[in-house]
Amino acid sequence: MNKLERVSQAIAGRGDGYVPVGVWYHFPEESHRGAEAVAAHAKYFRDTDVDFVKAMNENVHPGDAGISTAIDWKHYRPLDVRSPQLRDQLDIIKRLADLFGDEAMVVGTVHGAVASMAHATGRAYEARPTALREHAREQPEHVARALAATGEALAEFAQLSVEAGAGGIYYAAFGAERDNFTDDEFASWIAPADRHVLAAAREAGAITFVHVCKTGVGLDRFVDYPTDVMNWTARGSDLSLAEGARLFADKAILGGLDTSSPVLVSGSDAEVAALVDEALAAAADVERF
Repeated sequence: MNKLERVSQAIAGRGDGYVPVGVWYHFPEESHRGAEAVAAHAKYFRDTDVDFVKAMNENVHPGDAGISTAIDWKHYRPLDVRSPQLRDQLDIIKRLADLFGDEAMVVGTVHGAVASMAHATGRAYEARPTALREHAREQPEHVARALAATGEALAEFAQLSVEAGAGGIYYAAFGAERDNFTDDEFASWIAPADRHVLAAAREAGAITFVHVCKTGVGLDRFVDYPTDVMNWTARGSDLSLAEGARLFADKAILGGLDTSSPVLVSGSDAEVAALVDEALAAAADVERF
């Protein structure tokens, strides 16, 4: 089988025992856009021999939405597919699909609704992760409208990514930390936008990946998300891979390597191999991995 078939079979639970591998990181700023981004992805894919092409997405909202207080969401408009940023991202996906689509799955990265709204404020989510929650509690109507509008825009972007050649959509879901939104708030405000994007991607024919970002998250909040693959950080999680596989019994599991480990930065080949063996052992009972 080629890489495309191997990844698809592993996700479906019909693999031959081969575990596909993907490792990615943010490329240098000079490789964020256009032909330079395509070249960086292509070189990385060939040099590392990973099993799928994850199209990184640095084409985010420029942060000039003027959001500083809760009432400012009344005037917010999400980045849409007519913007130069998303047009460039769709072109990157198309060019990667033209290069590699016959041999490997191209997975387009979609920053989730919460992450996209954080980008619009001009502040990194990590700088003030509770900002949206505070604004939502103060102006629930305006923030709910902003979340819904962002979900609509991201759904269109996901569908056009599939049309451009993406076989998968990798959705980065923020806001599920238990010390942030409550379960009810997450279900009312955030989950509908997330689910809308994922449903649109699936309808377009994509395999959907959900990456639950950050630590201390409520993974149970994602059990009913329309996705094929689940991924969460190996650092600071309440659930191991095997435990997560039981929670997400109808989904494939992606993950296993702790990206905070110094081994991945400066370890020897033997230390890296031992880290991989440890991850494989932890997932020995996970059928779709």
